[in-house]
Amino acid sequence: WPAHAVGTNRSYQIGTEVREDGTLRRATSTLSPVVYRGHQFGEEYLDNVFTPEPAANMIKRMFLDHDPAEIEKEAHFAYEEKEVLTSTDERFRPVSMYNSPDGALYVVDMYRGIIQHARFLTDHLREHALEHDLHIPYGKYGRIYRIVRDDQEIDYNTPKFSELTPTEITDYLRHRNGHLRDRAQQVLVQCSPSQVVSTLEEMAGNPSEEAWTRLHALWSLEGISRSVYSQDQLTATALQSLEDEHPRIRAAAIKILESELAENSEEVLAALETLYETETAPYVRIQMLASLGESDSDTSLRLMAALLDAHSDSPYFREMALTGLYQRENQFAELLRSEYNWSDELGEEFEEFLAALNEASEADPEAALADFTEEERERYERGRHLYATCMACHGAEGEGVSGIGPPLEGSEWVQQDKEAITRILLQGFEGGVAEFPRRAVNITGVMPAHGFLSDEELAAIMTYMRNTWGNEASPIEPEEVERIRTETEARTELWTPEELRSMIE
Repeated sequence: WPAHAVGTNRSYQIGTEVREDGTLRRATSTLSPVVYRGHQFGEEYLDNVFTPEPAANMIKRMFLDHDPAEIEKEAHFAYEEKEVLTSTDERFRPVSMYNSPDGALYVVDMYRGIIQHARFLTDHLREHALEHDLHIPYGKYGRIYRIVRDDQEIDYNTPKFSELTPTEITDYLRHRNGHLRDRAQQVLVQCSPSQVVSTLEEMAGNPSEEAWTRLHALWSLEGISRSVYSQDQLTATALQSLEDEHPRIRAAAIKILESELAENSEEVLAALETLYETETAPYVRIQMLASLGESDSDTSLRLMAALLDAHSDSPYFREMALTGLYQRENQFAELLRSEYNWSDELGEEFEEFLAALNEASEADPEAALADFTEEERERYERGRHLYATCMACHGAEGEGVSGIGPPLEGSEWVQQDKEAITRILLQGFEGGVAEFPRRAVNITGVMPAHGFLSDEELAAIMTYMRNTWGNEASPIEPEEVERIRTETEARTELWTPEELRSMIE
């Protein structure tokens, strides 16, 4: 519920995007939500979620149905027909929020009239910006606000941790303000003072302490130098925390025990087998499924199969199981079939999961790189990390995103011609469907230029895309990108399918 009519790319769509009065009907650019963990607002605000919406010049507040045993949570708007903070200033662009040392909330305001690249502005939004002079700089860019509750006392005497003793710092793990607890844990981990180890152990195992204190103490012990707190000591404490009454602490203990699982510790595996028999919290059980993937023992595989079968209807459990089965897919599939009677006939979910296991077992990530030099392999690995910026439009597995970006898996644009794919990344692309010998690839829409990336970065991304998801093509050298960049440096227009198709032909 914005305070005024705002300009967005599609705010001319009355009834769909906006109401009759021109205000946005639904959020369009929410980002950087923060869970309130302070103490200045009062208990009724604890664990509320505050979310900036810069396109609508406002901040939302939501309640969470908070059951720590469950994986999912439901959010509910705190207000009807109003918001916790709105502005009539169209340059107010809240983009990030943080808990503060005094228990309030900080808001980072980008304070700009135009917040999108020119290529992404529709004619409607461009005209709106010009009409309201939003393209003209006004004052100093960027502001930081602090939101406080004016009928509650504000504590300005926040601690200077550099002046506190280790014991005093440790006591802040009990504070109601989550920001101060985080800072205390950070200092304890960085400094690793041996004199507070016994206190942290007592905190972690004492049921009379708040759950957040036990959790911070446990992770502080995990982060303290192993020369101060040995791996054996940490394992013993984590095993003890498997019996904690709070599900998030049991889950944290399982996560901490992953290094022991990687060594196939019989003690830890036996403890998880025992926990499996009594554990009912889905959040803990999915963490167990995730962490067991660190072990390559038969015991871990059997436990993973049991957990998956018990939650076979959950997409979270199915996805989590797949992440921990690298090079054990066939063995896991056989276990599901023999012990739990899994088959394609049980339903679509079962069929898809078994097919995913089969596909993963047949995929050989090294095959495509067999003829690569060491330098080309390094470039491929760098491209794997850089591709994270491409996922939003093209999917994590190159499968494409409906209405946004085309698939890269099997794409002729990606594989067939180095010149074409390099030009697409350098100057961008705009067009419809391109017909190739083996496949018609839907490339409707606009691919923005990525010429701001270096030659090395572009070569790495393209080398990765051309040799992943079944794609097979030669790597691309930075020198090739440099040459094409030089040849096309005067071009300002997006490439069209016709231009690229004629180039390939």
